[in-house]
Amino acid sequence: MESPFVLKGDNFPFSKSFKAQVIQECAQPGTSIANIALGHCLNANLVHKWIQLHAQNSLALPPAFAPLAMPL
Repeated sequence: MESPFVLKGDNFPFSKSFKAQVIQECAQPGTSIANIALGHCLNANLVHKWIQLHAQNSLALPPAFAPLAMPL
């Protein structure tokens, strides 16, 4: 009988808030991503992937101000 808690493949159920917390911890000066990952029982490569995705998404945000053409 297969346990319902066995995780297979890349579909790990980590919440966005948990990922954000780990990324924030890794951003602190003097910290090691590997140590942070181990502290959360994560693979360091996974954490590096989260950081890269976060950086890409942060750069892709729309500007706070976008000029609009007004009809005359």
